[in-house]
Amino acid sequence: MTYEVILADFPWPYTAFGTAKLPYKSMTWEGLKDFPWPEFMAKRCIIFSWVTGPLLNKQMAVHEHWADRFKWRYLGVPFVWIKTKKDGTPMGASGPRAALVKPKNEFVVAYTNVRSGRTFPLLDEGMKQDIYAPRTRHSEKPAEVGERIVSLLGDRPRLELFARQQVPGWDSVGAEAKTVRIF
Repeated sequence: MTYEVILADFPWPYTAFGTAKLPYKSMTWEGLKDFPWPEFMAKRCIIFSWVTGPLLNKQMAVHEHWADRFKWRYLGVPFVWIKTKKDGTPMGASGPRAALVKPKNEFVVAYTNVRSGRTFPLLDEGMKQDIYAPRTRHSEKPAEVGERIVSLLGDRPRLELFARQQVPGWDSVGAEAKTVRIF
């Protein structure tokens, strides 16, 4: 089956703490570049992918490799997750020392395989970019991102890659989502 909407949270091969062990199996940079996108992508498709600040340059290099290889067009950063404390205020610095400031926010970048124009009609042109949500388990992302994607694009065939859990209305692939295929 192919999908018109894909949300991916790749297991990037790093941790903010250097060589600390990740609680899941990560992919290599070369393995990421060879990811089998055509197996999942419909003729018209939007790909949403999580990236983080610490290795944004390497992650975006992988995305640009995919864009060149699969003729994707960059659509921008539709969502920014601003991690909050329980009281709703943005988190402060924690973890290893920063080179400049502590990168706490995470970003969702988007691409399409449609060469020009909108891939699909937008159902909410006033969608807000910022998502204020608390950090939970390591690498777990706020469910609000998936909800906003559906509000933005409608009930289209959609897949979450490297999912932490099964979400109603989404097909999921990922070790914690109890799915068949693990990369």
